[in-house]
Amino acid sequence: MKTVRLLLCLAVALSAGLALACMNGLEEERRVPDTLLAQARRAFKAGRFTEAASKSALALSAPGSDAEQRALWRLHGLSCLKIGNLPRAVESLTSLSQHTKEPLIHVKLAEARVRLAAREDRAEPAAKDALEGFASREQLTDADAWTALALARRQAGEPDLARRACQTALGLQPRHEEASTLLTALPALQVLATKTRVKR
Repeated sequence: MKTVRLLLCLAVALSAGLALACMNGLEEERRVPDTLLAQARRAFKAGRFTEAASKSALALSAPGSDAEQRALWRLHGLSCLKIGNLPRAVESLTSLSQHTKEPLIHVKLAEARVRLAAREDRAEPAAKDALEGFASREQLTDADAWTALALARRQAGEPDLARRACQTALGLQPRHEEASTLLTALPALQVLATKTRVKR
C-alpha cells in the first residue's frame, strides 16, 4: 500500500513538473515574437532597416496575437520598402492594408507599387491614381512618397507634374538624393517651348 501511495505521489509530482515545464515552454514561445518585435522596432528607429526587416520576418514565422502580427507586417513592409525589397514590401503592406484604413499604410503600399513598376520600366496607373488622391488630400507627408509620385508622373509622360512633385519632396527634405537626381533627369519645362511658339 505504501508503495502505491509513493508511486501516486511521484506521478503527481512528475506530472506537475512536466506541466510547469510545458507552461514555461509556452511562455517562452509566446515571448519570441514580443522580443523580436521590440528588437525590430529599435532597429527601424535607429535606421537599421535591413536588421528590422530580418527581425520582423523572423518574428512573423512565430505564433503571435493578431495585433502583434499586424505590427510585424507594418514594420516588415516599411523596412522592406526602405531597403528596396519592393516585392516583399508590396506583399507585406497588401496583407496589412486589408486590416487597416491607416492612410500611411495605403500611401506606402502605393509608393511600393509605383517603385516596383518603375524598376520594371512599366506604369502602374492604379497606384499613381492612389498617390494623386493622397496628394490632393494632403496625405503625402514625406519626401519618399512625393518622389514616388514624381516617378509615377514621369512614367505617365507628365514631366512638368513630375518636376513639381520633386520640388515638393525637396521642400520637405532638401537633401533627398533620389528627388534631386530625378529632378535633374527630367526634361526642361514645357513652358519654354510654349513661350517660343507665342513669340513667332
